Amino acid sequence: MIRPYPLAIRTILLAAIVATTPWTFAQPTAEFIDYPNAQGTEALGINDQGTIVGTFTDSDTAHGFVLRKGKFKAIDPPGSMFTFARSINARGEIVGFYFDANFNLHGFYSYKGQFATIDIPNSTETRAEGINDVGVISGEYVDLNGIEHGFLLQGGNVKSVDVPQSFSTESTDIWTVANNGGFAGDYSDASTVHGFLSPKPSVFIPLDFPGAIATAARGINVRTEVVGRWDDYSVHGFLWAKGEFRSIDVPTANLTVALGINNAGRIVGRFIDSAGNEHGFVSKGLALRSRRIAPPDRKRPTGNR
Repeated sequence: MIRPYPLAIRTILLAAIVATTPWTFAQPTAEFIDYPNAQGTEALGINDQGTIVGTFTDSDTAHGFVLRKGKFKAIDPPGSMFTFARSINARGEIVGFYFDANFNLHGFYSYKGQFATIDIPNSTETRAEGINDVGVISGEYVDLNGIEHGFLLQGGNVKSVDVPQSFSTESTDIWTVANNGGFAGDYSDASTVHGFLSPKPSVFIPLDFPGAIATAARGINVRTEVVGRWDDYSVHGFLWAKGEFRSIDVPTANLTVALGINNAGRIVGRFIDSAGNEHGFVSKGLALRSRRIAPPDRKRPTGNR
């Protein structure tokens, strides 16, 4: 799997997938996000009110944050050494994951300043990565045999989810769940990582950006628009909608990843500029620049989320 690290700097249908011209963000069509005095910032999720959650790094560690109406607030579950606030719903419920002092990985849920730890039974690590407006939480856990599975959690009931073995699946991760119950994420086989979409129960659609050596879905909305990352000689964001891929790149950035999308189609993510500094972004609109996507060289994936 394409996985995060403690410090920021990770029935079967086939989709009709077509590569087209890329979308490139530029002011004023995108707002760049930097937590005050932080060394790096990542925007990881956005709700329909435009509230953004993410993570920022200082000299020692990583913290979660909420950005609401232009004001930042840091959030850290009790006992956290590194915090990643991954998703927020319309009620303001937040989920994410954190590393404790022993570098064990836990999910968390937060509402109105109160925190609860999420640990899937019989697991060695848990990440909570998405929450929809009815409170369904999605994520990933590692079982006692070291196998990664996706999960859906609602009202204390856990459903383990694995992409079918017909995909030659070795692991599954559900990064995000929409209000209509559709979800998206990624799975790995023996050679690489693939994105997938599950618009309804027992239906799994593979999402592989044309020419990519790895693809991972990170966000979905009720219109079944999916965002994520694809890797070639670099790392790019993507939007998949109506069976078609579009690449997303912040101009002059060395790396761009799209990580969340709300029901209005606003996209959040992160990028690394030419000086190696990491920033978040949120789209206001999209500037279109036409260029053809050349077939990439096949190299190993880079980046972490």
